[in-house]
Amino acid sequence: ETLLSLVLQQQGTLPVPQTILLELEKEYHGSEQEVTRCLRATLQSSLEVHKVLANIEETYPKGMLKKIRIWMKILLFSFLVPVIFMLVDIGTDTNLAVDYHNDYFYNSTSCFNETTKMVNMEC
Repeated sequence: ETLLSLVLQQQGTLPVPQTILLELEKEYHGSEQEVTRCLRATLQSSLEVHKVLANIEETYPKGMLKKIRIWMKILLFSFLVPVIFMLVDIGTDTNLAVDYHNDYFYNSTSCFNETTKMVNMEC
């Protein structure tokens, strides 16, 4: 067994040694494809290997298309979705306010009693 496989068997209890070993593997092999090929050949197929490969992919420099995709996700989930909910809320509130305004000023039967300053419950 390799040192990396022993660290991976600890299931998340040794994140610092795992990171150090992965950085050494990246330096030794150079490219992402070589690291992936080596890890798949040396380590047994498991969930930890899949996580390690995903971590390695995240540490390599990203291309322009991947950067654009990350920024689009950030823009969508942190800005556009809340703005859409806010606009729907403002729209429904405005609609209610206009309806109340029209009922209050343009309704022929007033529900408001001027002498008691209370709303008539029969309306």
